[in-house]
Amino acid sequence: MTASDTEDVPVPKRKSDPKIWKKNMLKQKCRHKCMLDLSQASKDILMTQFNEMGSKNAQDSYLAGLISVSIPARQRHWLDEARKPHSVAFHYQVKVGNFVKVICKQAFLSLHDISPSRLRRGVSPTDKRGGRRETWCKLKGLKEQIKEHIMSYPFRVAHYGESGKKARYLNSDLSVKIMWKMYLQKYEPESYLSQETPDTRFKPQITYEYFLRFYKENFSYPFGCPRTDVCALCEKLKLEI
Repeated sequence: MTASDTEDVPVPKRKSDPKIWKKNMLKQKCRHKCMLDLSQASKDILMTQFNEMGSKNAQDSYLAGLISVSIPARQRHWLDEARKPHSVAFHYQVKVGNFVKVICKQAFLSLHDISPSRLRRGVSPTDKRGGRRETWCKLKGLKEQIKEHIMSYPFRVAHYGESGKKARYLNSDLSVKIMWKMYLQKYEPESYLSQETPDTRFKPQITYEYFLRFYKENFSYPFGCPRTDVCALCEKLKLEI
């Protein structure tokens, strides 16, 4: 073999394998050999039962029943003050039929295929996916209420509009803020009165910003040009009618 032949031989690059790192191998070690004491059939049964529970709430209740808490028999005093001793100790177990096996935390997580954060919470969180949404239903009712209020104002039709379409527009004496205040006066009288007195003003349920955004997204009717040579009192009375 010549020198040129040796130069053409590619040298494979070393690939890092975190699984064989010493610090990670120490984390996986279990002095009780938890995973070895369980057969593959038992592991499959545990995983199947856990996945077939249907809801996350049922799974969390099942996991909570397999975890017990006790006070440590011996408290260790660490030289590092930042590392405080644990006040409680957690014990994990699994049940396969009538067989109960105490296992370590790592084996418990592996058998159920869950993350450590799911156990770190301490309290099983309620699954909020699906179900009735009281806030959403309430907001939907308020939207219908705002829609009915805006539609209660008479609109006019312009004879000429863009691209030959007859455009709708509201009275020139109206504005979005005026309609919002009338809405508060009708549906939130306490909020309406508080708007007139800055010292006792509080945030209404339907703010002006929300009312304006709803108007732009659902109606966006323009307002007519103000007329001249008209009686202000007559127009005000006409609007109140």
